[in-house]
Amino acid sequence: MDQQNDIDALRQKVQELERHIQEIKLQIQPRKRQTKTMKLRDKAIKRRIYNKLHRGGHKRERQTDKKHEKALHQIQPKDSATQEAQEQTKLLKQQTKMLKQQTKMLEQQTQEIKRMLLEPTTLDEYIKEWHASTFSKLTIHLDGPQRDPSTAEILGKWQPEALKEWTTFLSEQRLILNQVYDVLSPEVRKFFCRVTIRDIGDSVGPITDEWDVEDFSRRHIETSMGIIMRHLQSVDTLGRVFRIDGQVDFMVHPRHANPLGIMIRSSDPNVPIITRFCLCEDSSVSLDLNTLLYVWEPKGPEDLTIQDLRAVLRPTSKFGAAIFATEGPAVDDALPSTAAAEKRVQHAIIETYNKMMDSCLEYGIITTGQAMVFLHFNWDDPKTLHYHIAEPRLDVALGPEEDAALLTTLGQYIAFTIMAITKSSNKPTQEQRLQIRKILPKVGVPSVLVSLPDDGDNPSSCFLSQTRESDTEKQGQKDEQDTRTTRSNEGAQDLPYCTQKCLLGLVRGEFLDSACPNVALHCQHREDEAGHLKRHPVDHTEWLRLLGEQFKHSIDEGITYQKIFGSMGALFKVTLLAYGYTFISKGTRVEHAESLQHEAEIYQRLKPIQGVHVPVFLGAIDLQTMDKNYWIYFGTYVVHMIFLSWGGHPLKRDLMNAVKIPWVERAEQALQALHHQGVLQRDVEWSNILGNAEVNGVMLINFDCACVIGKSTPLGQDTPEEEEEERGRTREKMCFSFSEEEEELAACELSEIRDAILEVLEE
Repeated sequence: MDQQNDIDALRQKVQELERHIQEIKLQIQPRKRQTKTMKLRDKAIKRRIYNKLHRGGHKRERQTDKKHEKALHQIQPKDSATQEAQEQTKLLKQQTKMLKQQTKMLEQQTQEIKRMLLEPTTLDEYIKEWHASTFSKLTIHLDGPQRDPSTAEILGKWQPEALKEWTTFLSEQRLILNQVYDVLSPEVRKFFCRVTIRDIGDSVGPITDEWDVEDFSRRHIETSMGIIMRHLQSVDTLGRVFRIDGQVDFMVHPRHANPLGIMIRSSDPNVPIITRFCLCEDSSVSLDLNTLLYVWEPKGPEDLTIQDLRAVLRPTSKFGAAIFATEGPAVDDALPSTAAAEKRVQHAIIETYNKMMDSCLEYGIITTGQAMVFLHFNWDDPKTLHYHIAEPRLDVALGPEEDAALLTTLGQYIAFTIMAITKSSNKPTQEQRLQIRKILPKVGVPSVLVSLPDDGDNPSSCFLSQTRESDTEKQGQKDEQDTRTTRSNEGAQDLPYCTQKCLLGLVRGEFLDSACPNVALHCQHREDEAGHLKRHPVDHTEWLRLLGEQFKHSIDEGITYQKIFGSMGALFKVTLLAYGYTFISKGTRVEHAESLQHEAEIYQRLKPIQGVHVPVFLGAIDLQTMDKNYWIYFGTYVVHMIFLSWGGHPLKRDLMNAVKIPWVERAEQALQALHHQGVLQRDVEWSNILGNAEVNGVMLINFDCACVIGKSTPLGQDTPEEEEEERGRTREKMCFSFSEEEEELAACELSEIRDAILEVLEE
């Protein structure tokens, strides 16, 4: 602030001196003209005297002394006037010289001020100027009464059990910002000049609701912080402060952060969700590969004010109890304004805490524009929420000068973001997450004591220790199956996928495929049997039961999210640990359960062409029956899963050119095989066509949009000899008749699949 005042004072002084210089110049001009006139008059007088003295040659020399004295008497008054004019001229010259020196000095000062205003700023100058010219112009306008939230809006939501003041917040922030300053030295001038910062600050409008808070955050805080973080990344090539793939960015949920196509809705349909998320965004990968860093919850003055926060937010070990205490008649009668403020603060805390949990994030921010509440919990004690209230305008004014940049909004957000980056890998496993959710208190739900591994009372055990069965009876039932599971789990997710023939044989109760890369595991490492005709160690029904038991035990072992998702499902790699069967799973949310069930029914209809034109369908599991779900992103929990053989690689021009296969012909054959089974794909595009070397062709996938067409007529039963001959080949024992419209739709799909293949080949 002192530096800003000095600059404004210098600017005003320059303007005043410039006006003074102009006034002096206006005074000098007539004096110069007067001096010039006097010099001309003096010269004329001397010329006349000279002419009088020398007129007539020798005759003038003979004039009397009296005439000389008379002439000299006439010259003296003229010389006095000349001398006075000369003195005035000399004085004016001195004044002019002095004014020129002052003008030059002022011009130098003006240039220095212009340089300060127009040259790029250092990081410290940028943060302080942003605070003075942008944040300080922010005002809060409360147009109407504050909203009185209802407890019904948060019933059933997770809530912290205790609140603690984040006492180490500023020291942690200071350490981080000092590291940033060490990398971006004072000599580095790469940020906006002061004039630009002030011009941007002129666009700051008043805060009247949460949309204004969101707009200010997005246009001013996020933009400025993004500039600093990108430059820091470009300079800090050694990763001394932090190292990430991509760039720090922000987004609004659910418009951008929704992998499986379900919109997260507010409990009140009239109140849109504008929660923002800070993330490390890498444009070269899919959305859910990006790492979320923290939740950013804007609150308008009708929902929350700094006065509410200062009056209510304080350490407590009984946060949940306070919610219902604020609704008691005694409290309402005694302190109605305080009770309402407590409701607003509690609602804001619970909403943000829930979003942190839904995102598997330890960090969050509640902001009103003028003030922020920084939130943090540790996974080893998720019931305790730490908070720090920041009011930058007041903090900077009252704080020490050396912390001026740290206490600004921009300084704190930068340090907080880097703090979240350094802890972003500290996430619980799926089983640990499920255990944590079970012990968290919920609003309006009676507390239930949950016996946890190791400590029992201490929630830290569900994160710090290896998750295992808490039921002692189950612990004692370790049989040979469990031993095989533990042994097979080592490196399970590095196993290659089983072949189509292997998994088709499993479903049909046929022989193992000696070409399957996992056949030794299927034979329990008895290598002497791996190369001989041998049936699978378990039938399909037992296989599904074992898979279900494995998932009940853990959804961390033998299952890996592949970071691939479509409009309806996410892709997983799964291994049955007991026997090494490795395949894929398509999982989806509860909202898409019917679509996944429909797809399973389509696969059943396509059973005759499984393993040749479509993957082998292996079954389905509903994780909800185990009281489980698989978290993949904010608000995205997979509960329904179907299991399939691996279909192949996505079509790419390089792959297609390297393998000499008539791709268009193979794709048409696969689609015609679908049609012959009375199925229309209805989603023919290149992403649903996979190249598979095992079948020397393509496989079609994703049948959630498919439909059944035609009327079927059985062709009769196979004889045992025919069944033996048909093994390993496509079975088509149904005859379908189609209407004219269905024939047209099938022909249209064939045209679409040709176009899709050619589009990839021509890329």
